[in-house]
Order: sequence, then C-alpha cells, then structure tokens
Amino acid sequence: MQITRPFGCVLLATIACFAGCDSSGERGSTSASAGKLSDQMLAQRTRFWLTEEPAGKILSPTDIKNLASDETIADPPGEIPDVVATEVTESEPEAVDTAGSEPTNVQESSDESEPAASDDGTVLIAGRISTGELEPFEPGQASFVMTQLPDEGHAADDPEHADNCPFCKRELKNAPMALVRFNDEQGETLPISAKDLFGLAAGDVVVIRGTADYVDGPNMVNIQANGIYRRK
Repeated sequence: MQITRPFGCVLLATIACFAGCDSSGERGSTSASAGKLSDQMLAQRTRFWLTEEPAGKILSPTDIKNLASDETIADPPGEIPDVVATEVTESEPEAVDTAGSEPTNVQESSDESEPAASDDGTVLIAGRISTGELEPFEPGQASFVMTQLPDEGHAADDPEHADNCPFCKRELKNAPMALVRFNDEQGETLPISAKDLFGLAAGDVVVIRGTADYVDGPNMVNIQANGIYRRK
C-alpha cells in the first residue's frame, strides 16, 4: 500500500459537496428502495450486497492508516546509531535473495494467525456512515463517508463508553474518515446515491469489503468497495 496524496483535494471537495445535500437521514426499507431501481441498478445492487457479514479480520480506518505509515517509515538522515554500527562492523553481511521480494502492502499484519487482507489485497473495514454534522451520502453517486467505530473490546458493550473515556475520545478524534465508492465494471462510480441503491441511512454500521489506500493530506482512507454488509 502506498500513501496517496494527489486525491486529497478531490476528497475534501467531495465532503464539501455532501454538506449541501439533503441531511434528513430518513431511512426507507431495503425492499422499498430496491423496488424503485432500474434493472441495471438492481443487478449492481445484487453484485455488491452481502447477506451475511464476511468472515475475516475486521479493520478500522486507523488500522489502514497505521499499515500505510509502517511502509513509509524511514531512518532520518544523520549518523548510524551505535547499536547498528556495531552490528555492521562486527559481523559479515548475509546474502539475501531479493529476486522475489515485493513492497510491503496491506496484506501484512502483526497478527500472523489472521492476515489483514486476502491474497488479492482485499480488506474488511467496519465503520459508521457519518461525517458528524454533514450529509454522508454524495448525491447521484454510489459513495458515502464513514467514521471509525469505538473499540468494541475496550468499550465492553457500553454504548456511552466512547463519550466518557478519554482514550476512546482521543482515538476517534484522530481517526481518519473513510470515503467508500462503488464502481461499475468500467471503474466509474455508479450514478446513483448509495442511500437509494442499498437502502442505507446515516448512522448505519456497515462492513465494507474492498481495497483501501490511505490519503495523507486530508487524513482519509479511500476505499474501492466490492461488497457491503449492514449490521443490524
């Protein structure tokens, strides 16, 4: 995974566009929403909609940010630390086969028992459809913004924990938002609101399956989705 900078202005402009949209947040039933769709959009809905939560390691936007940051950490210029210099002078370098090496990407994880991504780079990311006070859905485009969920293990199923815990409040404040897009087979964002396409509403908690990149400038995660599951 690489940190992406050129899309920062685009993402900020997108969120600004959301602010001018209808923010009523009125929720229609999934079946009612589906009944208004064209055959083409119904096919796209079927392509993305997941009836069961996908199995695998669920990441947060902060997890994606940390994975991206790990790949770009470099030693600052200056003298080699003493411990490193000692190792270099007192031992012979070992031959390393780099022919098959690849850059670190989101597939690598500190939890060896459960990789962060599948072999094709697909990850699972959970979040709440929200931008705070602004409308999270982009009009006429199958995209929305979601925010990070409180740490479930730390909150211990207390719905008010995140509002009272200094650690959780700081973690959520610093967490990147995630911009989720649903594209057609040609790579273009579907020309219909995700609210109408999937029967979603602001505040819904969803699990997104797709590929993700961290966008450095605006502190956002850009997700190209290939599946969505709405938690009850």
